[in-house]
Amino acid sequence: MYATFISATEFRAWLLYYSVPVLKGILHHTYLQHYSLLVSAIALLVGEKITPDELTEADNLIDLFCKELAFHYGEFVPRHLQEY
Repeated sequence: MYATFISATEFRAWLLYYSVPVLKGILHHTYLQHYSLLVSAIALLVGEKITPDELTEADNLIDLFCKELAFHYGEFVPRHLQEY
C-alpha cells in the first residue's frame, strides 16, 4: 500500500490540503462531501490551539461522518461502526 511509503508529514499534507481538490471529479460528489466531513474535523483537531467551540464542531463532524458510513458504504462498513 502506498501509505506505507509516505511520512506522517506527507500524509497530513495529503489529507488536509491536497486530497479534497484532487479527488474532486474522481469521487462522486456525495462521497466527496462525506469524506470532507472527516477532513474538516481533523483540520480542526490538529491546530496548535483548539477552542471548546472547535472541539464541539469537530465532534459533531466526526459523529455525522460515522452516522453516514452505513448509508454510503453499506455492507463494506466494519461491524463495530455499523451500530454507531
